[in-house]
Amino acid sequence: MSKGGAITWLSRDGNHPNMVNHADWGREIQMSDYSGPVPYIPPGAQVAPAWRGLGWNPVQAGDAFQHASRILHFAHGHTWLSVTCRPMQWPLKNYPAHCTFTTRLDLKGPAVQVDNIMINNRNDHKQYPARPQELPALYANGPYYFFYGYTGDKPFTNAPITCFDTRALLALARRDPTGTEPLSHAFHWMPRQLLPENWAAFANIKGHGFGIWAPRSYLWSSFFFGHPGIGGPKDSNTAYIAPNRNEILDYNIVFKYHYTLIIGSPVQVRNYVYAHAHPAAQPCWRFQNSRQDWTYHSTTDSGFPIRGCLHVHPETRGSFLLGPVWYWQATHCPVLYVQASFSHVGTTGYVYFRRFADAAFSPLELRPYAVNPDGHYRWYRINLAAAPRYRGAMVQLRLDLPQPTASDASINIKAISFRPPTRAK
Repeated sequence: MSKGGAITWLSRDGNHPNMVNHADWGREIQMSDYSGPVPYIPPGAQVAPAWRGLGWNPVQAGDAFQHASRILHFAHGHTWLSVTCRPMQWPLKNYPAHCTFTTRLDLKGPAVQVDNIMINNRNDHKQYPARPQELPALYANGPYYFFYGYTGDKPFTNAPITCFDTRALLALARRDPTGTEPLSHAFHWMPRQLLPENWAAFANIKGHGFGIWAPRSYLWSSFFFGHPGIGGPKDSNTAYIAPNRNEILDYNIVFKYHYTLIIGSPVQVRNYVYAHAHPAAQPCWRFQNSRQDWTYHSTTDSGFPIRGCLHVHPETRGSFLLGPVWYWQATHCPVLYVQASFSHVGTTGYVYFRRFADAAFSPLELRPYAVNPDGHYRWYRINLAAAPRYRGAMVQLRLDLPQPTASDASINIKAISFRPPTRAK
């Protein structure tokens, strides 16, 4: 309770050690959100130079100057608790954020189900570009320096689990088991991982630890800080994992996400996910009351709340919508359907697709689509299977918009889907 409702303890029971690191207010397992501007320094505020580049960043536990967030509400039952706080801006000294964080924890056997809600109430109404979010940030103790997940392109088939490349950490732990050797560098960064089963796990050298399952999160960041293999909750040595998604956080948004913490080995974590996950073979994004994790380049929309569609204002040539990182097989999703209306724009746009093995979109991986810019809703059918490189596992879409032909150009998008509608043109 002294850290805004952030999770500071996770163990199998009271006789087993706590696995969560809470050496400062930026560790724990906690909410941490990001938006603009960068840097974010309101008049009279004092910023920590090391964290200036984070911009607008409310953190559940407190700030970099060790000022704790203020608890606004607390409730609990036999197997659950809920905490609402006013978080602190991490880079700023004693500067409460203009939002609230609520975390609800429900104990379910070897798992903790967590629901997080951020309610924003900023005075700055500008729609800032999307930024990667930590959903949430997780810090484990020094012994848990083995990172696991499934990195292949055949998820939910019991294909072999991957241990991230921690050879340098293992060598250091064996060479210096007591942590007395001076470190030439404290951070050990891991490459960002694409994990199509939506889970990752920490483990110690015996294979014990815990994991997190974060549905809808496919990109994960991780690092280790300090000496691997040693240290407790209040020591500086720590292992970090975060499921990431790019999100636009409007000044008044109600932003929700769910995740599950699972105690056990990486295999046990995966077995839990397999027993509870229901992956869809054909992704479908319907924009009834949210952006469904889609973001923008060189354009904006009408803001939150979303009312039945994305109302987009294409501002320049080159505006596009960027889909969330996902997973699907091209054979299951040959045709993309877009329900939209177009006004005062050109008649041609493009859909780019990104393959599982590609780090970025390629100009070789696209299909044109024709639109009728008369302002009426239609279903547009885009045959991606006609593209020679649309084969195998896919992870992302990009919808390039037709060029605006007038200052009042507008596009309304109700759905982007691989599931055929009743009618499609």
